[in-house]
Amino acid sequence: MGEPSLLTKKSLNNSVRDSLRRCLKRNGSNSHSWNAFDATNAVSNAK
Repeated sequence: MGEPSLLTKKSLNNSVRDSLRRCLKRNGSNSHSWNAFDATNAVSNAK
């Protein structure tokens, strides 16, 4: 495969960030207690 390009890394990071933001929204806008399961799903979905 080789090293991912910066663009790929940036896109992946944006996808992860968007997914985590969706998790936060679902759990309540002020909730900081999103769990490891949500974070893991966000990373998996971003791939």
